[in-house]
Amino acid sequence: MASGQGFGGFSKQQMIQVANLRTEKRAQTLDQDSEFYTALQEVCLERRWWWRRRIGTFTMVAGTSRYVLSQIQDQAGQALSDVQQIAKNGFKIYYPGQVQQGTVSIPSPWNNVPYSCPEPVFDPNVQDEVLALQTQYPAATPARFFIIPGVEATMIVDPIPDAPYPCSLAYWAVPNYTSDSQDETVPLLPNWMQPALIKKLEMHFQAFKLNQGDTTKYEAAGEEYEKLIEKASLYTQFADGFVEEFKNNDWNDSVRSTGGGGFGGGGYL
Repeated sequence: MASGQGFGGFSKQQMIQVANLRTEKRAQTLDQDSEFYTALQEVCLERRWWWRRRIGTFTMVAGTSRYVLSQIQDQAGQALSDVQQIAKNGFKIYYPGQVQQGTVSIPSPWNNVPYSCPEPVFDPNVQDEVLALQTQYPAATPARFFIIPGVEATMIVDPIPDAPYPCSLAYWAVPNYTSDSQDETVPLLPNWMQPALIKKLEMHFQAFKLNQGDTTKYEAAGEEYEKLIEKASLYTQFADGFVEEFKNNDWNDSVRSTGGGGFGGGGYL
C-alpha cells in the first residue's frame, strides 16, 4: 500500500471522527469511508505536490514490450497501483550490462549520457500502428511508450526491447483505494497535510445538509480549507533552497507528445 510521508498521524477513522464532531454529526447516514477517500483524492489533486511524485524501478525483458504498472514496485516494495500520470522525462532507460555510459566504442545513444528517455505517444493513430505492427520490426532500444487504451495500467514500449534494460519510472500518484478497504493508514498524504484533509471532509459532511438552505458553515469550512492549501503550497520541495521558474502557460513537469513518422514515415522515433 502507499503510506504517508511520515510516522504517526491520524488514522482514517480518527479523521472521520474529528470531522463528524466538527459538523455535529450531520453526515451519519453517508458512506463516510467513501467520502473520506473522495476527499483524499481531491486534496491530492489540488496541486502537483512534491510528495505525490513516486518512483518505481524494474528491468525490461528482452522480447517483451508490455508491462503492467501494478507489477512494478517502488523503493519501499509497494506496487505502482496509484499511477495518475507519468512525469515529464519520468521514464528512464539505462544501459544494460557492465559497460559504463560514455565508454561505448561505436556510435550509440549511451555515449556521454547516463540514460535515455522514451517519448510518450499521445496520437491514437500512432498507438494503433504500434499495436498492430510492432512485431513486424526488429527489436532495439525502446524510444517511445504509451499506456494501452482500455487496458488497466499497462504500458507498452516501442520498439520491442532487445536487451534487459534497467528502468526507472517517475509518476504522479493519487491514492487508488476503495471504500471497502480495511486499512486505517492514510495513504500517500504527509501527516502535516492531514488538517487540510479533515477540513475537506468537513466540507463534504456540511454539503450533505445544504438543501436546508443554510450555507454558512459550509462556506466557512471552505475558506479555512483554502487557507490551509495556500499555506501548504509554500512548501514546494522536501528541503529549503528549491527555486522553480513559474510558467503561466504550461506545467513545469508535464509531458510533451510525439506524433512520430510511424513505421512507414521515418521509422522509429
